[in-house]
Amino acid sequence: MSRAQVEAWPEVFGDLVGLDQDLYRLACETRYRRDAWAFVRECVTTVDELDAERPIKPFPVGVCPRCARYLGHPDGNQCPCCGQAGQPLDYLAQLARQWQSAQPPLLIVPKARRMRLTWLFVSLNVWLAWSRPKSNVFFVSSKEEKSAELVERARGILARLPRELVGEVKVHHKNSPPEIRLLGNGAKIWGISEGADQLRQYTATAILADEFGHWEWPRNAFTAMRPCIDGGGRLTILSSAYPGFYRELVAGEALG
Repeated sequence: MSRAQVEAWPEVFGDLVGLDQDLYRLACETRYRRDAWAFVRECVTTVDELDAERPIKPFPVGVCPRCARYLGHPDGNQCPCCGQAGQPLDYLAQLARQWQSAQPPLLIVPKARRMRLTWLFVSLNVWLAWSRPKSNVFFVSSKEEKSAELVERARGILARLPRELVGEVKVHHKNSPPEIRLLGNGAKIWGISEGADQLRQYTATAILADEFGHWEWPRNAFTAMRPCIDGGGRLTILSSAYPGFYRELVAGEALG
């Protein structure tokens, strides 16, 4: 949501029109702290490693039905290359709303390629760390280096947040073990590898378990992760299709 958009559509943005810069930023920041999807849709950028000319792109909110190009805010209604009206990626908004409500606190999401689900849930967990002081967010994958890649995505998102909308965000970043600490509010984002003992000593505000179906010991890890979110945390499990325990989770057979 740029200042130009606000001024162009007073009937939409109402009281934001005409505010000076400081009050405008405060109004935007307040809105983003309340609404995780608005934060992701309007403030988050992703990295497209296949695009050498413009790898940094707004988070996708639509897709062109002709050329399959992802469309970010505020251009999600029309493809700039072929002029086609974009199809909104409504499932991303629906998942974001469900995740923010933490109802249920356990969210199991099967994924396929190019659905942008990993980027979505990394972004949502960044929002949680940014908006909730002292939160403990964990990215868990089969190996620490894969978890570190998720932490690096989070670091990039934080570094590219528009200061004029959300204020200045200062972070301290460590590579080994991978960790981000937000200096303003004491929140932390950790990257760890799978294992039944990795999280036993922690209370987690949120856990993102990526490619869970491909872990070596998913059943033991799941049993260890669930108590970490007792009392208000949330656990998100992402994975492409895989037989075994993950299939049982998706079918509801492993939930007791």
